[in-house]
Formats: sequence, C-alpha cells, structure tokens
Amino acid sequence: MGRRPHITPRSCLHALVVPALAALWAAPARAGAEPAALLPGAGGGAHAWIALPPADDAGAMTILCHMPAAAPPGSMRFGPRLRSVPVAVGAWGERVFFVLEFKHDGRPQRRVESVRVESAQTGQDSGFYVYLPRGRDPEVKPSLPPEGDLVAFAATGAGAMALIVDTAQEPPTPRLLALRGTAWRDVALPASFDAARAWSIIVQERRVGLIGIGAEPDAGAWSVHWAPNESFTGRDHEAASARISPPWVDETLPGPAGATLALAAGGQIVGATLEAGGHVRLHLVRSSGAHEIARVAHEGDSVGVVGVGENVGVVWRGPEADPRLYTVVVSSVSGQTLHAGVAQTQPIVSGRDIQTLALLMGAIVLTVLIFVLRPDPVDRQIVTIPDGMCLADAWRRVVAALVDVAAPVALATLLVRAPLADVGGALLLSPEAGIRGAIALLVGVGLAIVHSTICEAITGRTLGKALTRCRTFNLEGARPSPMQAFMRNGLKYMCPPLTLFVLIDPRRRHPGDILSRTVVLMRAPEPPDRTD
Repeated sequence: MGRRPHITPRSCLHALVVPALAALWAAPARAGAEPAALLPGAGGGAHAWIALPPADDAGAMTILCHMPAAAPPGSMRFGPRLRSVPVAVGAWGERVFFVLEFKHDGRPQRRVESVRVESAQTGQDSGFYVYLPRGRDPEVKPSLPPEGDLVAFAATGAGAMALIVDTAQEPPTPRLLALRGTAWRDVALPASFDAARAWSIIVQERRVGLIGIGAEPDAGAWSVHWAPNESFTGRDHEAASARISPPWVDETLPGPAGATLALAAGGQIVGATLEAGGHVRLHLVRSSGAHEIARVAHEGDSVGVVGVGENVGVVWRGPEADPRLYTVVVSSVSGQTLHAGVAQTQPIVSGRDIQTLALLMGAIVLTVLIFVLRPDPVDRQIVTIPDGMCLADAWRRVVAALVDVAAPVALATLLVRAPLADVGGALLLSPEAGIRGAIALLVGVGLAIVHSTICEAITGRTLGKALTRCRTFNLEGARPSPMQAFMRNGLKYMCPPLTLFVLIDPRRRHPGDILSRTVVLMRAPEPPDRTD
C-alpha cells in the first residue's frame, strides 16, 4: 500500500493558485494569436484622423476622431459622424477625405466625401474646432471607379490620390488616379511599378511617394517612387481627360520586413508592423537602414496608426468592460514616448459653455428679482432688530461670504482634480479655462449654496458668519426659514456683483436680503463707560 500524501494549507494554495495564474497568462496569448485589424486613418501634418467604428450597436454611426498636431500629445477630439465605416482615409492641411463603399440598386459604388476643419478661435490653440460644412453632411466629391481593389489612398494639396488594382485581369492592372477639381485624372505610373506589392501613398511637403512594401524575394527592401508635388497641384489648362505624367524618381529603401504600412511623420518615413500578441512595432526608415524607435503594446482587436505632426500616434479602444480610447504617441525624431494611456478627449460641453450657462442663469435670477418678485416697499422699511444687536459691518459680510465660498470651491477642486490655474481662469471667464476648472467652480458654488442654506436655517450662521461673529435674521427678528435662506444664498452666489449693493444700501442689505426679507446682524458693541 502506497504512502498517503501529506496535505498542508501551503500545498492546497499552490494547487489552486498556480493553475489560475497559468490560465490568466495563457488567455492574453490566445486572444492575441493574430495581429490586430488596422483602423482606417491618415495624418496630414497639421491634423490626423482615425475612423472609429461603433462598438456594438449596429445602428450607431462611425466617429471620425480628430487628433490636432498643435494640441498636447494624446489629445483627441470627436469630429463628424459618418453613416458607415470608410475603407480609406486621406488628410492634408485642413481637409480630410474618406472613401465609402456600398451598393446602390445592386451596383457597387465608391463614394468620396470630404470635411474641412478650422480652429474655433483663429490665432489661438483653444482646443475647440469647427468641422465644415457645419450641421450638414460632408461635401460629396466625384466617385472613384468601383472596379478593382482600392490599394492605397491619400490627400494632397490639390485633392486626393487613389491607387486601384484590378485583380480580375491577368496580370493585375494598376491604375493611379488624382482628383483635380471635379474629376479624377489618370496618372502615369513608374515604368518599374510592381502591382504585386502592397502599396502606401505618402505625401510630404515637396513630394509625393509611392512606397511598395512586403514583396519577394527581399521582403525588407522597399520600392519607392517619388514625384514633385507640383506634378499634382499645378494649375494647367489641360482637358479633364488628359493624363498626368509626373517625373518619377526611383529609390530603394531598407524597410522593415513584414511591415503593414508606411506613413509620413513630419519629414520622416515610418514603417509600422502589426504583430501577433497585441504589439505595433515602429521603425524609422532611412537610406542607412530601418531603425526601431518603439514597440507599442495594446489590447485592442483593431488599432489605428497615423502620423501626427512629427509624431506617430497609435490608437485603440479598450475591452468591453472599458470602452475608453487609449493612445500612445511616439516622437519620430527621438523615439521618446510622449503620451501613453487614456486619450485626452474633448467633452461635448466645453468650459466656456458652462461659464456662459452660469452667467445666463444669473441674469435670469436677476431679471426675476427686478421685474417679478419686487418686495413691498413697506417690508424694506420695517426691520425688527433684537435687543443687543445691530447691523453687521460690510467688511464682516464680505469676509464671511469669501470664507463660505472658498472652502467648498477648494473641496470641489480636490474632488474634480482640477488645476488651480483652470479654476482661476474659470472664475475670471478666461477663454483658456479648462473644463475641469469650470466644473470645480460650479460644484463649489453649489456646495456653498447648500451649506449656507442649511446652516442659516438651523442656526442662523454659516462658517464664515461664525468666524466674523454675525448672524442672519428675518425681518421679525427670528431665524430665516429654509426657503428664505435658499433664496438669499442662491442669489448671492449666482450673482456675485450684486454684493456691492451692501455698500450703498442704508440697511446694508444686498438684493438677496431684500428678496428673502432677511437682514444680517452682529452683537452691538458695549457703550463706553462715562464718568463725571
């Protein structure tokens, strides 16, 4: 008979934990067995764009995410909504083009649309942008031919370029098209063009490049054809059907083997490789070789890679339990990671919108005060002052109000995690104020109103009034009711300039006191002793 094994708590813990850790370790490996799909996107130096398909709702619209190069790294704006997912995106300057494929009356269509972006405040990087045409569908451009596969697409200063390869013919027939005005014109391809390669079109400041990647026998050698920008942007009087014949210059670059696409980041050429296991490898491609600058780990089933100015942005959506957008921004010059984590998205309601709303609410309250709830003149004259009390000094009331609002705003600033500069900017209605500062200020004012209302209704004193030794009474000399306390504090904090009425009113009451029929008193000083 065999020896009975000795079971200890440690052995039980080992038997349970080790298989669990092994399962957790193996799960990501299984999930990342295949490379992620590539999201449609493009960068044009000043702006980059990524088409984000709906997560799970089939009726939802595709979001065209906007990444301004002038904004801090990792910043992202939610741009126009598209009815379907584009198959290709191209961007240059202030304009973005995208291609939509669908069927109309049973026939395939390849529709091209365009959107233009401009800063909401010219001359400032305020972070707010307007997408034109505003409030309407994107501009419709001439459609591309539906025959063949759309291999590459890009935007130039004159319009857009598309590379279509008809694989139904043998050998496959390539066709390069350039949008000039209101028509697509054929462009003569280089004599050494190889349709069997995977191609990317990159546009730099002075030249346009056709970059062929991933071809045999040498998968690491890129076939590059350059042509001056003037070949496509020049204004001539040729017929729309005339063929454009640019002076192509051939070059071979030692690109990374297995690269997925080539893109431009400033004056640099970057190769991106989507690897199994949830990684994107970025290489800086030069004549001296392909130099790795970053290896980005991601958790998305699909990922976008675009040039953002001189940087490269990698964007993906988190898992179902965390649907936020994540981005890693890498400098193409130094290889430094400038941002890694949740994308800094712009809310639909801006800080300036919240400030405007607060001013509008204050104006409405003031209008109600003046034209609707004007108190009876008799009430303004009859004030019962309890024995031993007198009207509170103006400076006491100002200090008490500052204390009552400063403490809640400080608490709200900590809760919202807003920078003090943003809170100060929101207080001064600065156009540079951030959304967190505006939210912290409004939350703080709301807390001040609640605190002051409750304390005055119960004790007649707030924190500030307790420090300055004064108290709120109604006109009969009793504590104010909850409604009276709410009316006076709501008006006082929603319309701070009205506090100046304390300095000119004979009974030192601001409009909130007049409206709520209250008065602020303090203990009367003892009269000096007189000896004969």
